[in-house]
Amino acid sequence: MLLAFATAQRGVAVTVLRDLGVTGDRIRATSCMQAGSDERSAHECLSVMPRLKQSLEHGRRIADELELRLADTEHLLAGIVAVTDSMAVAILRRLGVTVADVRAALAQQLDVEPHRLGAPRRRRRRLRVVAG
Repeated sequence: MLLAFATAQRGVAVTVLRDLGVTGDRIRATSCMQAGSDERSAHECLSVMPRLKQSLEHGRRIADELELRLADTEHLLAGIVAVTDSMAVAILRRLGVTVADVRAALAQQLDVEPHRLGAPRRRRRRLRVVAG
């Protein structure tokens, strides 16, 4: 998804990544994008999918917290960097871009505080004790 944003033509996420120097060519040049760079089995690589799902869920929650009806590229990018053990965050680090850099650039584009673009906290349900 990070590569798709970096190679797209327009969108807030595209602008943010381009301003941070993250391009499709630079992403493809990182060692984790090279064929044979990872000696994990195909089964182990499938564990990346839950992280992508987490990223999408975080993006949706971030849009919800900003009281927006739809999640756009900027919310999805915020969701991607909210999953700090993802391949996308590892690629950004290799390119010299931190999660804080991405959040700050997104916050500036969206005119919001950077903390509002972090992973939303899940609300825990409290158990009610019924006297009986």
